[in-house]
Amino acid sequence: MSKIRLGYARNQATSAVAYLQQTRLGGKVRISPKVFFKAFVLPTVEEFRREPLSERRAFLAAIVVNHLADYAAAHENVELIDLVRRLGNPPVLHVVRDVADAAKHSVLRKDDRTVKDSGQIERLHSPGIFQAPLGQGVFAEANAVCVHRIGHPPTQLLPALDAAVDIWTAYLQEA
Repeated sequence: MSKIRLGYARNQATSAVAYLQQTRLGGKVRISPKVFFKAFVLPTVEEFRREPLSERRAFLAAIVVNHLADYAAAHENVELIDLVRRLGNPPVLHVVRDVADAAKHSVLRKDDRTVKDSGQIERLHSPGIFQAPLGQGVFAEANAVCVHRIGHPPTQLLPALDAAVDIWTAYLQEA
């Protein structure tokens, strides 16, 4: 995700929250996907980006990115599965969905999930180059919040969230 878009997101989030406050004064209002994206998704993913080892921020970012699909489907008055199919059924949206659902429910029982419980999402922490034996240390960038999906190698969550945000950015620009 580009730094320009993130700076834009921070500025737009403030105005999106102001918009929400103004529109709620007049009564019950359904939040549009674009407003939800600007007010909640982009700032939450940015917070995780600033603290990439925070499992709490990882869970929150996955939850809001996943919920954007609900907002988009409701806005278009279509079933969620039909919207995801129209987006090309990207695997990264399933990764984000599974992480978000595992964070929310702790244990998932559906057979089609590659994440069955929240314990599969963890911060990988390797000793730094000055703490580990010679030749075994890693730079801090090697530490990340990862999801251990069944039948797949560990997936770093931040790049997966970035890919999902890119998908939703393209979708919202067309909408």
